[in-house]
Amino acid sequence: MALAYCVTGIGLLILSIILCAVRDDYLWLFVQIAGEIIAFMGYAPVLLKLFSQ
Repeated sequence: MALAYCVTGIGLLILSIILCAVRDDYLWLFVQIAGEIIAFMGYAPVLLKLFSQ
C-alpha cells in the first residue's frame, strides 16, 4: 500500500511540473501539494519503522 501512495504521489508531482510549464494558473500548485501529501503518506511509515529501531 505504501508503494501505491509513493507511485501516485510521484505521478502527481510530475504532472505538476507539466502543468507549471503549460498552464498559467495555480492548478499546478494544488496538484503539487496533493502529490507531496500522498507521497508522504507512502514513505512516512517506512521512515518511522527505520528510525524507531
